[in-house]
Amino acid sequence: MQGAQGATGTQGTQGFQGDTGAQGAQGTQGFQGDTGTQGPQGTQGFQGDTGPQGPGLGASHIVIGPSGTSSTAMCPAGETVEGGGYDASALNIVNVNHPIAGGWQAAGELIGSVQAYVICAPPV
Repeated sequence: MQGAQGATGTQGTQGFQGDTGAQGAQGTQGFQGDTGTQGPQGTQGFQGDTGPQGPGLGASHIVIGPSGTSSTAMCPAGETVEGGGYDASALNIVNVNHPIAGGWQAAGELIGSVQAYVICAPPV
């Protein structure tokens, strides 16, 4: 026969710390975080070098066409039409006043004359 169980003894002292275990496997990648707030404005950059001088513009000039019931004024070859118009006598009704390829045209009716002019610009 066995006797009665004895009383629980006092707790013993803590043992020494064991060695570090081996590294575990890499975990899965986490979710992408929220976009951060905008950072402060950076400092102004240095001023760049001065660019080369442009080609410049030639002087415009006016070419006057002949006077009559219709008139055409033409720019010299290679020049660009910038505008134009006409001069008419008081008794004339001008019914044509517009640019044409390389020039300007005007025409009138009744008594009197019309004279076209064109503003031309040399090539740049």
